[in-house]
Amino acid sequence: MAWSWSHSGEAYSNAFQNVRNKDRKWLSTVFAEWEAQEGGELNEQKYAVAELKAATLPNDILADYIWGKMEAQSLCSDGGHEAWCCPFGCGPHTVPFDVEAESAEITGANSVHGASQS
Repeated sequence: MAWSWSHSGEAYSNAFQNVRNKDRKWLSTVFAEWEAQEGGELNEQKYAVAELKAATLPNDILADYIWGKMEAQSLCSDGGHEAWCCPFGCGPHTVPFDVEAESAEITGANSVHGASQS
């Protein structure tokens, strides 16, 4: 279930920065999903063309484009914790409204469901 955005200015600023901090592959994929979305479905031909277009654009332009689409859609996860970045709200293409950790070590990449491994 999706919720509408209803957060503080700081939360929107955090989410925007989290989008701008994403890597090139993530930005290109999300850009292509927006460009290829037709009536809730993904048009594979348009997706392929959009991937080529994304390859010509700098990261900041991709991030700004995605943010504009996100703002217009204004949807987030149930509970309001993760902003939808793509038209479909899939888990890999969301960002938190909190400041995202900058490295995998900080986020616990070596953990399973939040429990540390040794």
